[in-house]
Amino acid sequence: MPCVHYRKTVELSAFANARYRVVHRQFDAVRKDSESDDLGQLDLDCVEFEQISMKNAVFSYATLNGAVFKNSCFSGAKFKGSSLNCVIIDKTKVQGTNFSNSKFKCNNVQQCQFNHNNIKSTTKTRSSLRKRDHARWNQGNIDDKENIKKHLQFYANSSFRFVNQSFISIALVSTKESTSTSSSTTITSTRKTTSSSTSSTSTSSSTSSTSTSTSASADPCMSSNRLWNTTGITVSVWSGLTKVSGLFIDSRDTLFIVDQSTSSVVWKLLKNTTTATIVAGVSGLRTAAAKNLNYPQDAYFDSKQTLYVSDYTNYRIQKYINGSTTGITMAGITGSSGSALNQLGGPRHITFDATESNLYVVDGDENRIMRYPANSTSGNNGVLVAGGTTAGNANTQLNTPWGIFYNESISNYIYTTNADGHTVMKWLPGDSSGTFVAGVSGVLGSNATLLNSPRGMIVDAYLNVYVADYGNDRIQLFCAGNPNGITIAGNGTTGSGATSMNGPRGIAFDSSMNLYVGEFDNARVLKFLKL
Repeated sequence: MPCVHYRKTVELSAFANARYRVVHRQFDAVRKDSESDDLGQLDLDCVEFEQISMKNAVFSYATLNGAVFKNSCFSGAKFKGSSLNCVIIDKTKVQGTNFSNSKFKCNNVQQCQFNHNNIKSTTKTRSSLRKRDHARWNQGNIDDKENIKKHLQFYANSSFRFVNQSFISIALVSTKESTSTSSSTTITSTRKTTSSSTSSTSTSSSTSSTSTSTSASADPCMSSNRLWNTTGITVSVWSGLTKVSGLFIDSRDTLFIVDQSTSSVVWKLLKNTTTATIVAGVSGLRTAAAKNLNYPQDAYFDSKQTLYVSDYTNYRIQKYINGSTTGITMAGITGSSGSALNQLGGPRHITFDATESNLYVVDGDENRIMRYPANSTSGNNGVLVAGGTTAGNANTQLNTPWGIFYNESISNYIYTTNADGHTVMKWLPGDSSGTFVAGVSGVLGSNATLLNSPRGMIVDAYLNVYVADYGNDRIQLFCAGNPNGITIAGNGTTGSGATSMNGPRGIAFDSSMNLYVGEFDNARVLKFLKL
């Protein structure tokens, strides 16, 4: 079926029941199943997958003619026996993928990396590798290489797009695209945790549109599209907000603001609104009661509508289920500080793994990172996954760790900032040593290679690292493998204007890759629009 030359867009709210976080774009363990179990009946022609990570996805015997795979990563995917004629694979990493007995004709491959793939007995004619110096076929099983041509190119508009989405264990059931001006798609999302399993279904309608991809979906370092507007927009400056220590944005672009100091609460700001509400803690009551918090540091809102908060001075992690304002301690022991496996000494930032099965806690005052199952309760032992020795600047130590990022569909490493070590490190969970990613260990400074007490951080799908450089009042972007940082927000001077900052701690991105920065000393959140 030829590709139709228009796009259809889908409201992002249609995917509200799917796990989503803008820096965690994934279709992991995807299986495309039709109701008759005949995968060959699925017609996914002209679907565009953009900025998506797919791990162990199964597309076997599917029809994907004219599909577009752009700025994405496929690991262990199976396209066995599928029809992939006129496919565009652009700036995409393909590793350990099975293309056996698939049909490849008139394809356009640009600036891609193919590692350890099986393309045996595949029909490939008139395929192209544009910019071949950037396209690599490495240690794969590829037959008929002589049929791969360099200059032929094919462009197709996609009639259906998934951009900046994040799904886990998704099954697209009997999905059909046509040339009509509207269509509907049913997406079933199934998630399993250590304690229970749930499923949800959402249905959306799409209408024809001539919209095109935005620059927000591209790798900011590969595309030279690094820029955000350097003039920030004040998102929050209401009375009662005192010291912003952490930020989190969920699938609906709802912003959660962790207010550390006098208030000791977590605020919730819905998209396109200006008035926030308190969803955890009681303003001004910094006690150990279940409804209260004492210098909270960070928050995480999961796909089951459960809010998790690191309660620093109460030495615990609190969770709030289905909108409850009474917290349940799921890690640490209230009022008991220590280095035992069932204690926390001072929890800073937190995150979950991609399946939301395990919570990872930066125990800053104990110079370690701990892991707890999602169904953990107060006093349960955690698992040490990084650090745990005395504070120091060696690669076997952490030095007041603070921020954290972990998503094993993007990287097997846990990333963390060392506030007193002035570095970003990555650790394989359970290893006795880590690797320095940014900054110079033990050296603070303000040039492009140095950091000064870094706090919050994010890693995107391309392993680019974003750091809240607290002491330098700026946000630094370190492109993957590059020790030289690029200032994308803040001007390096302390101030309260729209282009300056005072103590940035929390950072987050919304679905359009707009950057949000929580300032500790300015008691505000700034939004920097993606250009």
